[in-house]
Amino acid sequence: MKKYLFKIFLYLSLLFLGIALFKANYLVIPKIVSTNSVIISILLLVAGFVVNTIAWSVILIGNKMKIRLIDGITSIGLSIFGKYIPGKLWVILGRSEYVAGKYGFSRKKVGIISLHAQLISIWTGLILGSIGLLFIDAPSAYGWMVLALFVLLSLIIFTNFFNGLAENFIGLFKKQIEIPRVSFISVITVIPWYFVNWLLWSLSFYFLVSALYGETIPLISGLGFALAGSLGIVAVIAPGGIGIREGILTFYLTFLGLGIEEATTISIVSRLWFLCGEIFIFLTGLALRTIGVSKKGKV
Repeated sequence: MKKYLFKIFLYLSLLFLGIALFKANYLVIPKIVSTNSVIISILLLVAGFVVNTIAWSVILIGNKMKIRLIDGITSIGLSIFGKYIPGKLWVILGRSEYVAGKYGFSRKKVGIISLHAQLISIWTGLILGSIGLLFIDAPSAYGWMVLALFVLLSLIIFTNFFNGLAENFIGLFKKQIEIPRVSFISVITVIPWYFVNWLLWSLSFYFLVSALYGETIPLISGLGFALAGSLGIVAVIAPGGIGIREGILTFYLTFLGLGIEEATTISIVSRLWFLCGEIFIFLTGLALRTIGVSKKGKV
């Protein structure tokens, strides 16, 4: 049964992607003001996904699990739509299942490393998103709330005391779970990769806004995506952050001076924009697996 787990996951993720997008009706083709900005945006978006796969490979290698980069790309690509399966952990488990099955690593250990990677991704995204909040005309309370979330997440990730408190608090409401502790030293080499990852996506979002908005927009608008993307990952209920991310982007863009209608349109179109990047990395992973570039085993 274990040899078929990843295939089952893959088919389920595609099914739930279709369901989520059908219900949300987000596949809207927008009016484009600047074609050049769209092209630049897509190139930066794709570059961000490539860096994301490198970051995943780097954190595995840092934990003495040496894998080939093409297997890192394949594991990320084929599991990318797992985020649309309700529960949020499926994209984490999907990539770890692929790597564990491919190389014979401990599924539990790779799963914990995958969760570490997700936590570091959220952590770096919140840093950049917090910086973005400093430059918009939003109530200071919002900035303080994001800062508080960042500090709390940092304490839970990197300290034993607050990690234990979080586990005990969650245990009051549901079955006791273990939140993996992360050593800052163990992830120091991967943190820069996730910063570059979010910066590329943020710059890509800036060019997307420029392509759809007829007037000049400050470069800092791009950091709204780091804020919305990281908070969207934290949101447990919505598959893939659908609805959560768009709401935050609309909020952010309106405080930059865009009208509510324009901000809402851009935030909705951003779902299609990011889906283009997800499709690219999925097809890349599928191609690598199909043509048999990875030769160490079959998943």
